[in-house]
Amino acid sequence: MILPEIHKGKPNRTLERKALAVIEALASDDCCQELELSKPNDLLTQKLLSIYEYAHIALGDCRNPHDDWRAKLLKAYKYLKRHKII
Repeated sequence: MILPEIHKGKPNRTLERKALAVIEALASDDCCQELELSKPNDLLTQKLLSIYEYAHIALGDCRNPHDDWRAKLLKAYKYLKRHKII
């Protein structure tokens, strides 16, 4: 299995940050973009895009604050909590 390049960060990342970096790299692979173009309304496409977005903003390595992604994350979190999924 060939893994995509993982963004370089501080060498002493916590396990959580390492996990987020790996999740972001796996979800940001070209397949995510291809799915978004070929199957934009597909549930799997939407889940994969959300996984990428949430890992990306949680890492906080980007200059763009992605306020829309943060709002989407908080809405998803509240929904999952309300329905006792998490």
